[in-house]
Amino acid sequence: MDVDTISGRYKVLSEVTPGTMLCENITTGVKWVLKKFPVKDREMINTLGFIRHPGLPRLVENIVTDDGILAVFEYIQGKTLQELCDHSGGKIDCIRACRYMKEIACALEFLHSNEPDPILHLDIKPANVIIQENDHACLIDFGSMNIDYSNNTANSPDIRTTISYAPMELLHGRPLSPSTDIYFIGVTLFELVVGTDNDFKTMITDKVSVRSVPAQLMSIIHKCTMHLPEDRYQKTSALVNDLDAFINEYEVCSLASTNMKINNAKIISVWGNAQFAAELAWNISSEYGNTLLVDADLLSPGIDKLIDIRKSKTENKFYSESRSVLGILMDEFSSGNLRGDSIDRISYGANKGKLKCICGDYRTEDYEHYSTEGLAAIIKASSSHFDHVIIACSKFIYDEFTCMAFICSHVVLIPLLANHINFREFMKYVEFLSARKQLDSDKAIYIGFEYRPDEDLGQGTCQEICDGKFGGVISFSSRRRMLAGTNKYYVENIEQKIKRQYAAILRKL
Repeated sequence: MDVDTISGRYKVLSEVTPGTMLCENITTGVKWVLKKFPVKDREMINTLGFIRHPGLPRLVENIVTDDGILAVFEYIQGKTLQELCDHSGGKIDCIRACRYMKEIACALEFLHSNEPDPILHLDIKPANVIIQENDHACLIDFGSMNIDYSNNTANSPDIRTTISYAPMELLHGRPLSPSTDIYFIGVTLFELVVGTDNDFKTMITDKVSVRSVPAQLMSIIHKCTMHLPEDRYQKTSALVNDLDAFINEYEVCSLASTNMKINNAKIISVWGNAQFAAELAWNISSEYGNTLLVDADLLSPGIDKLIDIRKSKTENKFYSESRSVLGILMDEFSSGNLRGDSIDRISYGANKGKLKCICGDYRTEDYEHYSTEGLAAIIKASSSHFDHVIIACSKFIYDEFTCMAFICSHVVLIPLLANHINFREFMKYVEFLSARKQLDSDKAIYIGFEYRPDEDLGQGTCQEICDGKFGGVISFSSRRRMLAGTNKYYVENIEQKIKRQYAAILRKL
């Protein structure tokens, strides 16, 4: 046999790795990858001939030689993840990394469920993942594969995997399972987002190294790479679901955050206090005009009880007993017709038209229609039309509208009674949302609401407790208490002292 040709048909172009060659068919000019396997693996290699999946190269034939088998695989054009990382400072964006590894996990799920012989790959790493020209990932190099793993264990003296990516059961000859491949995915994903030049086992416990990785993603990586196989994901489908959920949430949050920066409106979220939100919006609209107040507390909306919108309802041609303003705007979003001027027309008016409100008694049967993407679109469209957008949010930290509003906002105001218990509670909430929901904790400003200087902490103490993020106080008012729940609204009867306090807070913002 000519050293430069194989089987009289394949011209050797280069040796990719020891035992793997890039070749060209002499007749057609089509490129193929030929990989050498020992003769004993013939049955295992034949199994690959029946595999067809977009994330895996096709095996087209086996060539038997004197010293082994040459498997002829489809040549996948593109760059490896290792090459992409090398050209971008050692790592790639976490969303790209998750998309690619989700596709690899889907390909593995196909291999793991292959009948009658399930297949483990056992050598997933950045160098074995090709990113094709269509930006989809393909898993290559089956040199370490194992079939019918339910009846087999790894054979330690014959390990052909990359040891630094491998779990203990593979290195020590213990029973294998899909969670073995999942471990490889976890290590690979970690390296893609932290840096491929880092040692996984050293860096995984280093808080400084993983600080830039979203906590939700680190939770997925940790579950992939648990020491005991039974503590990992047991099926790649479960891993795919978690990666998909992370990608969707992170993309929506990132898109919302990016979109908000292109407009000039000041977007302010008020956390867990509709009364403060109503008073703040009323004062802003009185001073500056052109303000929108959004009641984003779906379970306990209260703005319509704090601001007089009754007359506006009767004059609003869009008003319907069966649909709220929010529901109508969600319809506009779904149809692609949502704009700032349409929000202005559809919303209820207050404060002589200077304040517009998206509020009402939301119907539980509409909740599935109230999407976080729709809320982000409403805020974005509003920010191109209104000078100020105030969003009244639920106190519940797992509320999707609350999290979306925080991400879209420039400032998150937290009005609470100025005592140690309340500060500790909300500072813990901020810490949690910063770690889990990509909330920028620097946005959070604490306000002493219904403040009584003889009972509450001093303002200097409040500043110290809040690490300098205390924005001021709004005094207690017996008038506020007296008018609550009546047809005479406190926002129209605020004392001059309290108006000045709101003005002082707004100057700080």
